[in-house]
Amino acid sequence: MINIEFIVRPKFQWVIRGVNGASTLVHERLSPTLGIRFFLPPRYFFDGDSSQSIIREMLWKVGINGSAVQSFSQEMILSESKMGCNELFLLVEIEVLNVMLYDERVALERILRESEENARGGYGVVPASKSSIEALQMVLFEDGNASSEDCRICLEEFEAGSWISRMPCSHVFHRDCLTQWLSQSHYSPLCRFEMPT
Repeated sequence: MINIEFIVRPKFQWVIRGVNGASTLVHERLSPTLGIRFFLPPRYFFDGDSSQSIIREMLWKVGINGSAVQSFSQEMILSESKMGCNELFLLVEIEVLNVMLYDERVALERILRESEENARGGYGVVPASKSSIEALQMVLFEDGNASSEDCRICLEEFEAGSWISRMPCSHVFHRDCLTQWLSQSHYSPLCRFEMPT
């Protein structure tokens, strides 16, 4: 009698490939081990077609495409049976590695392409009215008089003594930065406050 046991240990890895080409493993998870055991008379394995279909079916039951493992398993069974063994225990351990690759370069290219398409087509973009932009309050920036020390659009620091624009939501930005922003979108860059359109 041939006692055959297939044990499968699936492993999943999430890998990010950065813009610079370097890959970083961000998460790894081992899934529960799967196994199947079956007993067969040796005569089934002397018939090549029978043995291949039996091994292929057993591997399929544990989620493995058996073509690579099948020939190895069959060779072991045939070599042991030629040695005159009446009983054979065959344990086949298979580790399956599933790698989920997230390529930052591909994602960045897609985001930039979609952004350019949206900017050209104006999809869903509603600018603030010209009169609401012109009516924004101008504030003289002095060190320490604003909750933010830099413009959250261009990320540059405000210079002491410069004029900055204040939105009705109280957020402040460089005048030119905010004018350009509001000419494309009527939402505040920080809190999504809606300006008149």
